[in-house]
Amino acid sequence: MTCLLCENELQSRWTDTHGIGNCVNCGLPYRFYHYENDVPVNKPPSLALNETGLVIAKAYWEKHKPHWVFPACFDITSPHDGYFYCGAKEEDVIKFNNWYKNNKKKFSALKQEETAKVKITLAP
Repeated sequence: MTCLLCENELQSRWTDTHGIGNCVNCGLPYRFYHYENDVPVNKPPSLALNETGLVIAKAYWEKHKPHWVFPACFDITSPHDGYFYCGAKEEDVIKFNNWYKNNKKKFSALKQEETAKVKITLAP
């Protein structure tokens, strides 16, 4: 399988959230364990972000690669010696968060469009 962002062969490293791993090249998070009615099911890896998240990841990756997108977003522990459990660097988390804070207004319209799509899809 090819990563949706960096387009390399997907190699991953676990986060400390059950069933979620990051691409070791770009940090894009994937769900590797899937469940239906609390029963494990065999499915291929799937993106652990919504559509807006992927757009944000692409925008960040274009300007800041090789720094990870959404670094440590599925880690719940604090960094140890400058790294999070998933392998993200603490400095990359700070860099991404600052970039997003400065650019989030650009993505708010996308979030509204995505929400509108969901409402349209669910409407009778």
